[in-house]
Amino acid sequence: RNCFVYSSLKEFVLCLDHALAADPAPLTANDRYRLSWDAATERLYDSVYTGSRRKSKHVIDRTLADLHSKLASWRLLRDWVPLGPDDVAGGVSSRSEDTLRVKRDLKAVSML
Repeated sequence: RNCFVYSSLKEFVLCLDHALAADPAPLTANDRYRLSWDAATERLYDSVYTGSRRKSKHVIDRTLADLHSKLASWRLLRDWVPLGPDDVAGGVSSRSEDTLRVKRDLKAVSML
């Protein structure tokens, strides 16, 4: 409904004109969930973990990942926990919030 497929420049222009002229169809609850970060994270975990892992270990991994996600969303905890040697030395205040966010995300990915 909200996705237009095209195979040529002419079709692209027609699809773009239509998309700009019309209101998008509202997303269903299922579509909204499928486009969420939670669903994307689940798809990532499902693609990484193969069937060779024990189910109990998979449940533990997912539980720990969910816990990490919840804790990382707490601003107080994010600001309090040092991210590396530069942060412990007091370099946090001189960095922008975006730099800190990227560093946290990279650290979280490397822990997986």
